[in-house]
Amino acid sequence: MTFNPIRWLERYVEWWDDRGRQNADGPTSMHIYWMWIIWSVCAVMIVTALAVAAA
Repeated sequence: MTFNPIRWLERYVEWWDDRGRQNADGPTSMHIYWMWIIWSVCAVMIVTALAVAAA
């Protein structure tokens, strides 16, 4: 299975949009807090992988 970031991003946006419709009151502060943690971890892993690949 090849990794297609564009398709993955589209699916993620659709999923996020669907969740937003279910929670009409919007995301709670706790969801935003966890979202930042998850994105930070992903960013660190991507930067590390690029650094290792470039080394």
